[in-house]
Parts: sequence; C-alpha cells; structure tokens
Amino acid sequence: MAPRGLAFAYLSPALRAELRPHNAGPSATRDPAASLYAGDPAPELSETARAFDTSPNWFACVAAAASTRVLLQAGVERVRDHNIALADRLRAALGQEPGGSAITSVERPGAAERLARAGIVTTSRGGGTRLAFHLYNTPQDADLAARALL
Repeated sequence: MAPRGLAFAYLSPALRAELRPHNAGPSATRDPAASLYAGDPAPELSETARAFDTSPNWFACVAAAASTRVLLQAGVERVRDHNIALADRLRAALGQEPGGSAITSVERPGAAERLARAGIVTTSRGGGTRLAFHLYNTPQDADLAARALL
C-alpha cells in the first residue's frame, strides 16, 4: 500500500556476508552525515544491513508511513484473513478449492481481457491471470471478478 520505489527487507547476518552491496551511497555508510560531502570515493560501509541501503525515496516513505499505520490499526492478522477470504471467495465462485493465499491465478482463455473490461487490474504470470486481493478490496470486488469470468 505504498508508492512504487520503496522496499523493506530483512537481511540476516549470514545472508549479508554472502551479498555485495550495489549502488551504496551515503545512507549505506558507517556515518551517513559525514559521508554526504566525503572526498573519499569509497566510504566505509556500515557493518549492518544498512550497507544495502540506497538513497531514500522520501515521498514514498511519507506515504508508506501512513499506510503502515492503517495496516497496524486494522491488525496484520485481520488484514491477512480478509485478503485470503476474498481470494477464496473468488475461487469458490469459479468452482476451485480454497487456495489459502491472497493471490490467486485463473487459467481461462481471455480471462485478462474479460477482467479488464470489468475494470479489474490483473497481471499475466506463467500462462495464467493473476489476481491479488488486499485490504481495500471488498466482497463485491471478488464477486465482480467472478461474474466477469463466468
């Protein structure tokens, strides 16, 4: 629920030892403030996962803070359950078993085009049409997708 261009990751110490930071800038150094104007072309990188940081996308961070508050207020488990219930609702309408995931794929000829005509945004993956449900989707959205596909 954040704008494109922002990502969060957890990198275990064991994994960090196997990876090489690319595009490291001042945010990735031991002392970011001192590195902003450093003349050294290779400042010393942080020993933490911060070594993999790139320059922050400040506007996306502001939006992500707001959407993170919404998710935390709703409750992560509640959001997960809501999302899965919608995907499983669609699957049931299509005669499929529950998938237990907020992401589902439909393998029907013309599915992407039919869903697009109904105003539903999807992607194509591995020969299927991928739908992903989230907090901002409703049971009516799942029903609309099912009607477009039946």
